[in-house]
Amino acid sequence: MGTEASTPDTTQLDLYIYDYLVRRNLITTAKIFVKETGAKTFATDIQKIDFAGGLLSDWWSIFWPNFIMACPELSQGHAIQQTPLEVGEHSSHPVTDSPQVQSHQFHQPSGIGRMDLPNSTVYNRTAPRHMQQPYQQPADGKCAADMLDLSGGFTMKKKMGIVIDEGFNLKASAKKLFCCDFSLNGELLASAGDENKVFIWNLKNNLEQRSWEAHSRFITDISFCLNGTMLATASSDKTVRLWDISQGDYCIQTMVGHSTQVKSVDFHPRNPSVLCSCDDGGRIFFWRIGQFNPHMSQVAGKGKVRFHPNGDLLASAIDSTVSIIDVEKDEKCSYFQGNTENKPVRSISWNNHFQFLACVSEDCAKIWSPSGEVRELSGKQRYFRSCSFHPKYPDTLVIGGYKTITLWNFAENKEVSVQPHDCYVSDLAECLPLGLLASASHDGCVKVWN
Repeated sequence: MGTEASTPDTTQLDLYIYDYLVRRNLITTAKIFVKETGAKTFATDIQKIDFAGGLLSDWWSIFWPNFIMACPELSQGHAIQQTPLEVGEHSSHPVTDSPQVQSHQFHQPSGIGRMDLPNSTVYNRTAPRHMQQPYQQPADGKCAADMLDLSGGFTMKKKMGIVIDEGFNLKASAKKLFCCDFSLNGELLASAGDENKVFIWNLKNNLEQRSWEAHSRFITDISFCLNGTMLATASSDKTVRLWDISQGDYCIQTMVGHSTQVKSVDFHPRNPSVLCSCDDGGRIFFWRIGQFNPHMSQVAGKGKVRFHPNGDLLASAIDSTVSIIDVEKDEKCSYFQGNTENKPVRSISWNNHFQFLACVSEDCAKIWSPSGEVRELSGKQRYFRSCSFHPKYPDTLVIGGYKTITLWNFAENKEVSVQPHDCYVSDLAECLPLGLLASASHDGCVKVWN
């Protein structure tokens, strides 16, 4: 770091620590740190330096691959013994500056106690570095997204001070696409849908890398493992299948146990040998790779399931509500009303930066903060189908609707929409390390935005 970026009292380590505290919303701790170090120009220095993912960026990028290589059973799923399902060790929860969640802020199911989270909120869990932090909010005053199709040929629009670059399509299928997901490093994008095929795109050159027939019926959801070599697919043929994409379209395991169509699948963010799925019959299964008898959760879920970035909580959509499940205890610790008119929740998304949780139903989008605050965007003729927090601007929720993508800055309650697709935007996926966003549509196209 050059001398012009700091005073003699400020070291680069000081800046990394201060940046990390601010990212974790530990404002009081950050102020105490500044006072005790005697540093004078933290804010100016941070704007001049690209911190990428924060304090732990270099640590995890170097040591996580070595850890996986030293523990091949985690990446290859060789868990043969029939042991009780464990998804991770107890993790310590840091003291935060956020207010405690009060009992009246969440609907509590009868007979189920609140999780014991001393000095913490229901969401505020420290995620490991391999869960990649969002880009740092630019200091230029922009309130939402710059969206750019990687394949080029775009038309620039400007609304409400937000620059949106609308690109052309990556044509994936002649039929509807229902889902998409990025690999952890952002180099690969997978999409699937009504054609029963998986399409893998290489984003380095925007060319389709490969495709294969993955199921006998349409594919409802898709999820990359954190090591980037495994891919899970859920299907209406009542199965979940695991693929080793490093060996082409090699099927590692077919997971059989659901009695109705599987609606969603998600890998555990800290343990690559564990994944979760749910079906439209209301059953949630936890699977361990290499074993064939899943653990069926005591909690019901029939829509999307998504792990909290730290892996200790699971959000599950069921009808018009969202349940929050303590994964280790297999207990419902809270739930939210996603739609007051009993319309089903179609999509859910966690925010890694602010620890928010979002959901969308047909004509309503809601966001819950760790303190229990609820923010809502609603209105007739919305037709919402999907949602994802913006990878660069964590105070912006991206919502897929009928032909449209809506960027809702919930901090300022502003919104702007574009129409990049010709039908419903069925799924949205974010890649935090590279600041990418993908949209998959019933028009058979998938777009990548930067």
